[in-house]
Amino acid sequence: MVDAIIEGLMGIPAGWRVLVLSMLPVTELRGAIPLGVLWGLKPVICYFWAVTGNFIPVIPLLLGLKLLFRCILRRPRWQGIVSHLNRHTAGNQEKVRRYGMLGLTLLVAVPLPGTGVWTGALVAALLNLRFRSALLAITLGELIAGILVCLVVRSAIAVSQLQYGAWIVLGIVLFLFFLVLKKKFKK
Repeated sequence: MVDAIIEGLMGIPAGWRVLVLSMLPVTELRGAIPLGVLWGLKPVICYFWAVTGNFIPVIPLLLGLKLLFRCILRRPRWQGIVSHLNRHTAGNQEKVRRYGMLGLTLLVAVPLPGTGVWTGALVAALLNLRFRSALLAITLGELIAGILVCLVVRSAIAVSQLQYGAWIVLGIVLFLFFLVLKKKFKK
């Protein structure tokens, strides 16, 4: 699916591609920034486009999801959807309950799969958090995530330019991949 989207975007300038990809829940800025760099943009330029694009769905998500959940909860046949979402995001909700808005900021800031503004907005809506507080926490988390992704991309570029840099980067990626797999299998 992502491949088809990227292929469909290839006719537009790289900055706009980064903006569109960062709006999507599948890629967000975590995928858009590295792709933008591969397309020849500087990490700082990618950061600007990705943060802008990643912010675009935040307000509609925060307002729309709350309204949607209120409507769904009135219909007994549809309550299973909210129950499923509650189960799916239970761990994230617990972190936000425990740490408050800092927890929501950290949830969005961690550049890993299953985190980001879409998940942050979903958790905020499920917990019925105040709009302004949630918006501030999600925005701050998004800015931090963008910086972290840019730092990782710049570091990967610097290491890959070393004599055995490509192998080092591959080793780090595989190590992180296995850490994530190990964590998933423990659950």
